[in-house]
Amino acid sequence: MASGGRRAALLAVVGGLAFGATACDSSGYQYVKNSEEGAYFKVPNDWELFKVEEGLPEDRPVPDGALMDGPWRIVFDADDAPDAAHIEAEVPVAVVGQAEVGSIRMDVRDSVSNVDLRSLALDGTDPIALYEQGSNEVEIVRYEDITTADGLRGNRVVLNKLVADGTYVTIDQIALVDPGTTTLYRLLVKCSSTCYLENRNQIDTVVDSWQIRKKS
Repeated sequence: MASGGRRAALLAVVGGLAFGATACDSSGYQYVKNSEEGAYFKVPNDWELFKVEEGLPEDRPVPDGALMDGPWRIVFDADDAPDAAHIEAEVPVAVVGQAEVGSIRMDVRDSVSNVDLRSLALDGTDPIALYEQGSNEVEIVRYEDITTADGLRGNRVVLNKLVADGTYVTIDQIALVDPGTTTLYRLLVKCSSTCYLENRNQIDTVVDSWQIRKKS
């Protein structure tokens, strides 16, 4: 299980990264990019985009695995009344997600594993371990390890998480690190399991569009 400290270390500060301009095309999608880090993805034209710059308020308790200040972070929301705060909802009623690029702290670079990366989907808890232990709180829908031609490594995990009211939220995450394990690239989408099934094609298009093209 990855600790909150480890996840905090993974998402240490990256400075000077700008929100790339978006452009719509005839396919009905708008493109988002972080030109400096070479991160690209697309979302439907009618989903709202938010650049999130602020960190956690000082008076807010920091839960295990909370995001640190600083990463380049874009929140996207398909809700009719979009709000960046919907990413914090336990079971969003519409598709919501976020893209992040964050620097990995030097003192943990040698120990970042696939377990650490997939554990980001559950704020530091390994979903595969929970599933193998027979927990009824998590169902694994899909899991694959990823290695790209450019040497990035990581994984994609799709899981159903049982929440307190007996309903499920589906979380779809792809998390990658560069060959030197200096930078984390993460895209996460979530909504109720019913919502996820209804929007499966669009969600797959968004997650599959997550590309990292590092400058040589």
